[in-house]
Amino acid sequence: MGATLYGYAIESDLPLPRARSGPATRGTIRVRATDEDLLARHGRLVRYEPAVWAVARTREGILVWCPGTGSYHADVAAGLVEVRPDERFEGFLEHRLACLVVPLLLAERGDLALHAAVLARDGRAVAFCGETMRGKSTIAAELAARGCDLLGDDSAVLSLEGDDAVTVWPGPSGSRLRSPGERALRRLVHADRGRDQTAPVPLAAAVVLDERGGDRIALEQMAPVIAATSLYAYAPQADGPAVARTFALSARLAERVPVYRARMPDARRGAVQRSDLIPAAM
Repeated sequence: MGATLYGYAIESDLPLPRARSGPATRGTIRVRATDEDLLARHGRLVRYEPAVWAVARTREGILVWCPGTGSYHADVAAGLVEVRPDERFEGFLEHRLACLVVPLLLAERGDLALHAAVLARDGRAVAFCGETMRGKSTIAAELAARGCDLLGDDSAVLSLEGDDAVTVWPGPSGSRLRSPGERALRRLVHADRGRDQTAPVPLAAAVVLDERGGDRIALEQMAPVIAATSLYAYAPQADGPAVARTFALSARLAERVPVYRARMPDARRGAVQRSDLIPAAM
């Protein structure tokens, strides 16, 4: 069985050890390594955060640069991602490709991409959105250890078709964690769990993680308008026509599933309570 991400077969020149191995039902995405200076291509710069990423729109699609991983060009119509590697740490290139570049491509095709971890139990999923250091990967790893299905630790790709359906497509397997004192996500856990799971799962709820504080988990449901704007903040997109489309999808998501705001505790003693997040959100 070939490599699969977000329901697509992945034909890649580059090793993708975190790709899933089940059947693909949505088509094929090709990943090709190149020596070409992709950043020399003509495009309109739409995002520039030198410590994180840069994004430009080209005639064919999206050009992405991430420090310590390399540069990428995604041809949306052709389903082709060209990669010029410049990897500083093992696994970083694959992480950016699978958790940022491919979701951006699929967002251009009509999906909603979220910066989120996704866990499922009993055939229903919950997406946990949040900024770096808010606890997404930790939640993913701990709930996976407690038996939940880990569908993605840093990215979610959702399809909102029909009148009320919201489905989540499984992304890369496993969860990357920070070692003590580091900001980089280097340590991979649960990489083999659910690797053959590629079928979409209905989304039951979304959770937006606030800044950590207190000594226990706090969870409250948001009104749909507030929920839509909160979700939009965690929906990567390439500007231009993607802005209105992404906000419309965020609003549609907030109408179809409950969206909660959660605050994780500062201390590790709150970790044991994370197992309550999924049933509480559902």
